[in-house]
Amino acid sequence: MLYKVLKLLTGFFLIILSGISFAFYLLFYYGRDLPDYSYLKTYHPVVLTQFVNETGPWRDSYEQRRIYSALDKMPPLLVQAFLTAEDKNFYYHFGVDILGTFKAAFLNTIYNRWKSNPLGASTITQQVSKNFLVGNERSFIRKIKEAIMAIRLEHALSKDKILELYLNEIFLGRNSYGVAVAAMTYFNKDLKGLTIEEMAFLASLPKAPSFYSKDFEQKGKKRRNWILKKMAKLGIISTKEAKKACKNPLILKQAEKVTNLGSYAFEDMKRQLDTLFSKKRQNQGLIVETTLDFTLQHLSEDALKKGLELYDKRHEYQGPIHHVEDISTTEKLLEGLNTLLPSYTPKSCVLAVVTKVTKTETLFLTAGATQATLSQSQLDKTYAKGINLSPGDVVWLKKNEEGFEIFQVPKVGGAIVVLNKNTGHVLALSGGYDFALNQYNGATQALRQPGSAYKTLIYVSALENGYTPESVVSDDPLTFSLGRGLGTYSPRNFDRKFYGPTQLYIGLAKSRNVMTVRLAHALGMAKIAELTKRLGVMEKVPAQLSIALGAGSTTLLKLSLAYGCFANGGYALNPTFIKSIKSVEGEVIWMPPASLTKRLLDENVADTIMDMLEGVVEFGTARRLLPLQESLGVKIAAKTGTTNDYKDAWFIGIYKDYVIGVRVGHDTPESLGEKETGGRAALPVAQLLIESMGVLFS
Repeated sequence: MLYKVLKLLTGFFLIILSGISFAFYLLFYYGRDLPDYSYLKTYHPVVLTQFVNETGPWRDSYEQRRIYSALDKMPPLLVQAFLTAEDKNFYYHFGVDILGTFKAAFLNTIYNRWKSNPLGASTITQQVSKNFLVGNERSFIRKIKEAIMAIRLEHALSKDKILELYLNEIFLGRNSYGVAVAAMTYFNKDLKGLTIEEMAFLASLPKAPSFYSKDFEQKGKKRRNWILKKMAKLGIISTKEAKKACKNPLILKQAEKVTNLGSYAFEDMKRQLDTLFSKKRQNQGLIVETTLDFTLQHLSEDALKKGLELYDKRHEYQGPIHHVEDISTTEKLLEGLNTLLPSYTPKSCVLAVVTKVTKTETLFLTAGATQATLSQSQLDKTYAKGINLSPGDVVWLKKNEEGFEIFQVPKVGGAIVVLNKNTGHVLALSGGYDFALNQYNGATQALRQPGSAYKTLIYVSALENGYTPESVVSDDPLTFSLGRGLGTYSPRNFDRKFYGPTQLYIGLAKSRNVMTVRLAHALGMAKIAELTKRLGVMEKVPAQLSIALGAGSTTLLKLSLAYGCFANGGYALNPTFIKSIKSVEGEVIWMPPASLTKRLLDENVADTIMDMLEGVVEFGTARRLLPLQESLGVKIAAKTGTTNDYKDAWFIGIYKDYVIGVRVGHDTPESLGEKETGGRAALPVAQLLIESMGVLFS
């Protein structure tokens, strides 16, 4: 009898020893090539860079959308909700939950769930191992490696650190990584503002974020309530609290579309960040406070769009955007419309198809099956050369006070910038009609001839060299030899007339070409080139007299900064979109260089040129602004600019503390059309903005 017992114990011992040996073999074999986990001791996950202004968050830049939160900053109930849902024995196991693993294996075998949706038993430590070190391959070997890694992590890191990593790294749907961003995404709250039911909802997401968040009432509510009841069963909350939380409605914030407001400036800010910080540093999280004034940004974008549309309506209608062949029935018309999926829809516009054309009117059917009628006189007055349409033509209709009007997206480009003349802060900037259509930034990337807007620098140079506003320069015909075999250069005024001896302040106001070139010749191009470089308008200035009429190249932002120097008494402006950059801990790590620390112009020269620019509005090329100036009771100083062949139209103005720069021109330079001057094409954009600002500041 004793022999049998000893034999049985020996066999049992050998089985245990074999199991232990096999376990050690697995640990050695599959653990030998696992990655080093020691870096997790000082690991900080990829964190988004937040762009904010004085009113709060604006936009984010990220590889993974995450805000890191320390465990001791998280509400204890939120932590408990995740432990309840994912690993209630987290603080009691050594990285692997043996009982949970056997239970899951038993149930999967009993209910034959191994091949389809098997029950899991991964601990939070195992999930951290998977996310950081092992990968997402679905295999038995990966599970072994995950378990080995989890055991090692438990020896290397504290339980709290592992849990902190998990709660910050976990994907929770809607491009949200970690609980801090998820709270903002689903409820627009920080972690401390969450209710119990909201915490339980977030804790329900790791299992299947999209499944539980897309249809909460049908899918997510059941799991959330299961978590709440389980929390009550574990004594974390009371039964009464759980019942109340289960009954409370849960309103999820709708997924937001990223705003296009300020997109051109946003891209410039990101480029600036790339010059200041490595990607690695950016991924550690930055808080970027922008200089943008979002009220001004909205008004500026709106003014630029309206101004470009006004220009466009002075020119030819481009024609329908599509044609529906089969117009036999309403169903066929709508089918033809609905097959179109335009990548861009203009604001307040709907697609419509022409159903009938008579001598007096044109009938439309919109994609929403709404009937619309436009008289021929309405069509004729919308665009300069009229509109001829045929049944089946697909067009944009824009809603207005009377119903609809025909509309097209302007092909012409443009840009607008608003600066603070004392700080160099970019308060508003738009580089085109709409960022969704074209990401080319016409304010900072487009090098263009400034035309007559450059003339102001000639007059500034004259003031620096002893001239006064009353000094007289001849506006009589002028011809220069360009050298052997190169012919001659004879500047002409816009109206092809000559005005004889003219005072400087009149020459600037009227934008006289001939006297400006004569003045530049008298001063010498070396002095003008030096001033141009000093003001940062151009880095290289060709020694040609045509430069006096703006034949060089610059950007709207650079030219606007020069006018800001005139407006602030002669000091250099350091342009910036960014007020400060902070670490996620709140430490300021970068500030832009201060403006008004370097004098570029004598104060008297700056003040005098400002007086002369006010004359441009009072009796010169910007006199269209005079009624607005009188109604506002505030002086406006300005200069318009027009280039050869009307390829670009410019306006730079100073209103109160604001420098407003506008340029209208195609991305690939081509004529804007006859007589499309700065006063006609660009000034109206600034006028719209200043009118809005006047209402805002009244």
